[in-house]
Amino acid sequence: MGCPLADALLGGAEHGGLIRAAGVLLVLSNVRLLNVNLYRATGRFKTRSAVEFSSAMLELVGILIVLRTGRGLDAVVLFMIGWNGLVALATTVHALWIVGLRAPVAELARESFRYALPLLPGAAAYWAIDRSDRFVIGHYLGPREVGIYSAAYALGALILNYQMPFQMTLMPQVARLWETDRPRAQRYIEVCTKAFLALAIPTVVGMPLVAPLALRSLANEEIASQAALVATVVGVGVVLQGVAVMQTQIFHGARRTMTTGAAMTFAAVLNISLTFLLVPRMGIAGGAWATACGYGSLCIVLVVLARPIMKMDHQISFIVKSLASSALMAGLLWLVHPVRLVTLLIALVPAVAVYFVALFVLGGLSVEERAALARLRTRRA
Repeated sequence: MGCPLADALLGGAEHGGLIRAAGVLLVLSNVRLLNVNLYRATGRFKTRSAVEFSSAMLELVGILIVLRTGRGLDAVVLFMIGWNGLVALATTVHALWIVGLRAPVAELARESFRYALPLLPGAAAYWAIDRSDRFVIGHYLGPREVGIYSAAYALGALILNYQMPFQMTLMPQVARLWETDRPRAQRYIEVCTKAFLALAIPTVVGMPLVAPLALRSLANEEIASQAALVATVVGVGVVLQGVAVMQTQIFHGARRTMTTGAAMTFAAVLNISLTFLLVPRMGIAGGAWATACGYGSLCIVLVVLARPIMKMDHQISFIVKSLASSALMAGLLWLVHPVRLVTLLIALVPAVAVYFVALFVLGGLSVEERAALARLRTRRA
């Protein structure tokens, strides 16, 4: 049966089944997200990490098995629905075992809604920045280009995984310290931002060398054809997104969630406008540049708006040191010039070592900052 939404977004009403499947996956993913956030709220960080990592890895293995057996996209989507349904059910059962069934507390529910309601436009805006470009690309260029773009985007977006461990503990730490020791809360945000950048910057610098070879090995030449540019530009945007997420901790601590939602909405409008403007002119690279501009604008707006609340050190000197160390790392990779995925993984070991040695020599993370990160790891465990 045809689907007008699929015709508008994917260039063909026959893709309606994919739109409906995406809706089912959205519901299942949100159920899982609610459950794993319970692990976070109750201090079960290891359980959350285990569930998130194992479910994602097993889903990836399952998709590869489905594809290896010669089945197509429809079979992959059906597997994803089944797997995410199983994960949602298992985590729901475990969540109920932890907290039990009980009636909601009216006052707590009202306070939660007052805090969270201003974040809803921001959540929709975040989705628009992160996902809407695929629909625009599909409309103008077709499903084939969506696949090429999505593969490169996925590599660039991996950088945000560096930020997740810090975010898990940073929000409760900032909330706990906001009224009692605000300078310490500020220091936690600064140190976590610096640690994230220490990992994210070399990844972006190495992306033009790593992304094409990785996608060529994992997929094919067509999928890898524009990976160097698209994955790198998306990676830059994701780094800015990670910094912006760190900035949102300030607004959560100050309970100014309306500001975060407004900033996200502004960034989403800019991103969507640029996507419609650039994709017809630049192809899938236009989607990457629109993403980078959207997250860049979000980062800038949040930095400016946060300044009256908390004057942060934005690590300019550290960024310069990290870029210099990353250039040495990239130079080593370029000299080795690996042509296979295995040799690339082997070459990354000395290249990453060169980066961290250079960063240490240039005076990267201080002893105090390493101690602060160690304290966060202790609390996360």
